Amino acid sequence: MSELLRLFEKASSVWVGVFRGSDMKIEFLNPSAVAVFGDRDDETSDQGLAAIISPTIKGKFTSRILPELRIFGEWSGQCWLLTMDGSEVEVMLHLVRETTEESGADARIGMLELPISSTEKADGRASDNDCLRALLDNLPDDISFKDLASRFIRINRSMLEQFGVESEADAMGKTDFDFCGVSHAAKAFTDEQTIIKTRAPVLDEEEHEIDSAGNTRWLTTTKMPRFDRKGDVVGIFGVSRDITSRKLEEADRQLAQKLESIGAMAAGIAHEINIPTQFITDNVKFGLDPFSELVAELPADIKERNNDMAFLLDKIPQALSQRLDGLERVGRIVSSRKQFAHPSAPESKPADLNAAIEATIQVFWHEWKYVAEMVCRLDEALPRVSCMIDQINQVVLNLVVNAAHVIEAANRETERERGRIEVRTRRLENEVMIEVEDDGSGIPASIQTRVFDPFFTTKEVRYGTGQGLAIAHKVVTEQHRGRIHFELEIGRGTTFHVRLPIAMQEGTEEV
Repeated sequence: MSELLRLFEKASSVWVGVFRGSDMKIEFLNPSAVAVFGDRDDETSDQGLAAIISPTIKGKFTSRILPELRIFGEWSGQCWLLTMDGSEVEVMLHLVRETTEESGADARIGMLELPISSTEKADGRASDNDCLRALLDNLPDDISFKDLASRFIRINRSMLEQFGVESEADAMGKTDFDFCGVSHAAKAFTDEQTIIKTRAPVLDEEEHEIDSAGNTRWLTTTKMPRFDRKGDVVGIFGVSRDITSRKLEEADRQLAQKLESIGAMAAGIAHEINIPTQFITDNVKFGLDPFSELVAELPADIKERNNDMAFLLDKIPQALSQRLDGLERVGRIVSSRKQFAHPSAPESKPADLNAAIEATIQVFWHEWKYVAEMVCRLDEALPRVSCMIDQINQVVLNLVVNAAHVIEAANRETERERGRIEVRTRRLENEVMIEVEDDGSGIPASIQTRVFDPFFTTKEVRYGTGQGLAIAHKVVTEQHRGRIHFELEIGRGTTFHVRLPIAMQEGTEEV
């Protein structure tokens, strides 16, 4: 028996035990411990430490305490043990692993136990360890502790869920490379090693990562060095807060401001164009009708007598008619631009969905005109829909632009000249359906579950940031309590379905 154990053999305020081997067989208990737990250290006994661990914490004992003991050589914390009569006793447990050259693999493990005082139990005070653990596991932030090699030695419940593992033991001794993408893990490792060398913390650094489920997250992270009692750095600890929702709100706000600015500018330009266009149109109409009457009054044989005159008499009316058609088209574009740019009220109001869709398609014709044929099949009997029409305009725009980009990519792959986009509306009992169909190459199975994720995109940088479909989903489901989903045939195209409740206001007639 070592001198240390001799000191505790007659102690009445502490319990001491020694265990041997991987099964933690009880080898020695001091008299104070024997009085509580019974004599379990005789040579015929095969009971181990697990025999006196309360069933309520055996899971914790197996998944957390033993792994930490193997990795770090010690463990301290609150524990519940079974006494000789089967009752439970609450203790502060300290386990220390002793490895000697003589024992080798059959290392001796010492246990020093201090009972929780009756005073502490009576007034309901929790141990510091309990308070810390409760704080860590109930905070929504991700909290971790790492050693000098950036290996996890403790993580809280939030981080456990983010990693998709069942227990802390599954993360023990592992690094970010086991749970995160290579780029994120490499940066984290570099930052942490710099903190260890310089002792300088990283405060509120914004990070972008993809979690174990493949979802994009934005975080603000603070990492600081962890010191021992001598002041030496023994590792780091970090706290990360999920700010994805805030980033989405910022993106929505920036987009709204951008659209408002564009709308105001477009409305001003449309107004300036509309005035000269209108009087040019009136003048062309004024010239076309009298000219046609004048030609009718000319001699019948004038064309036969003068070829140049014949040419002018034929072409001038045609030119004036074509110019009139062009001016009327300009007028329709200007009108559509004004309608699209006009902001709606912040509350839902009955709106002509078909007119809004036509205006959106007309205004942004440059997005699809050169890559696809546009077909509109809009239900003429569609009722007015209670909605925030500018937001629905944005949904339709995002779906049409997304379809155009998909078709453009398919055109390049198949070397075809143009594809086809079809926009449809129809009524479904108390809802209306908007459908945007394209004949692109479809959506690969590997990314179908992430189509509506914020910031997710497979497009080239010039085509967007992955916000379009995410915004459409939010507008439809959260702000209009509708539904949006898609159907597809790989290699044949995709159809997005948007269902909106009609939600007619009382006293509003359907038209």
